[in-house]
Amino acid sequence: MGEGIFYVGLKHVAIKVVASYTEDQIITTNPAQVMAIKQAKKDLDVSQEK
Repeated sequence: MGEGIFYVGLKHVAIKVVASYTEDQIITTNPAQVMAIKQAKKDLDVSQEK
């Protein structure tokens, strides 16, 4: 995630980069998010067994 200025030749534009939900799930290093993802996967596995 971040903000910046994108330059192409003599033109420029402000940009803001935001990860999609899926990208965020893959790359997060937040311990609380990692534990929540693991718990959600475990809950999903249990519900699919029924």
